[in-house]
Amino acid sequence: MSTDESFRWTLTSTSESTGNPGKDMELDMMRDMINKSKDQKIKLKLGQVQAEEDANQFLNESLNKL
Repeated sequence: MSTDESFRWTLTSTSESTGNPGKDMELDMMRDMINKSKDQKIKLKLGQVQAEEDANQFLNESLNKL
């Protein structure tokens, strides 16, 4: 299980009913927004890491040609 999956599971599995269906739905929506935000941040970070690796590879290949 990835860290992201673990985080999502923790958020959803520890939710407790407030006894108020409207409030429960609001909490579920907030939990979903947190999970989506977390997913987007992880994807941005992975994209940044890949871009850095690509740049390093390009620089190394350029230096090797000198």
